[in-house]
Amino acid sequence: MNAVGPALGIGLGMLGGCVWPLALVPDWLRGAGHTVPHAWAVDAWTTLLSRNGDLASILRELAMLAGFALVLLALASIPLRRRLTAASTA
Repeated sequence: MNAVGPALGIGLGMLGGCVWPLALVPDWLRGAGHTVPHAWAVDAWTTLLSRNGDLASILRELAMLAGFALVLLALASIPLRRRLTAASTA
């Protein structure tokens, strides 16, 4: 994971609009970009800074980010549980 993690993070960041704005890419790529949490965070940040947004105006983005967090936490807990139970039985 030490070799794959940074490359994956950079690739997903690029897909999510951290390198260039998603407004400049085709619609299909913009839709693909919103399959990663990076795009939702960039959307919230842009709303707050460029559009004088407030907390109410980014609730949708925050809900999506919370959903990503819950799903990724659930996925990460599976191998963690296996590793912890294997270590306790050894």
